[in-house]
Amino acid sequence: MSFQAFMKNKHHVLLSLLLIVFIVFDIQVPEGVAVFIDSIVGKALIIIIALALLSVNPIVGVLALITAYELIRRSSESSGNGPIYKYMPSDHKRDKELNLLNEQPYTVEEEVIANMLPRTATDTFDKNPEFKPVQENLHSAAKL
Repeated sequence: MSFQAFMKNKHHVLLSLLLIVFIVFDIQVPEGVAVFIDSIVGKALIIIIALALLSVNPIVGVLALITAYELIRRSSESSGNGPIYKYMPSDHKRDKELNLLNEQPYTVEEEVIANMLPRTATDTFDKNPEFKPVQENLHSAAKL
């Protein structure tokens, strides 16, 4: 199909221009329409229409397929079923919130331990202990 033959049919030219405008400009889909298009029936209907336009005119059909993809993508974003990363906080913001949750108040135990005198090795081991260990009766057991 030549360009002159394409330009003779004004309906195809007008439809192509409308499809190009939808593709190029970020036109948001109304929420009511987006919910319908985001369903299985809506997606199937959009794809069938785009394939039908492909059989009528190849140029309009290719533009219709691209537009169908964009329409389905924008509808999924508008209806709330789009990519989840759009609503996730950034790493910096998430780390800041988690650090706020991890902050604990200064507890009594931490205060008592901070105020304790440090223990030294001489505190725990006396040179002259007060007791002497004595071995009990072995009951005929062998010493190892």
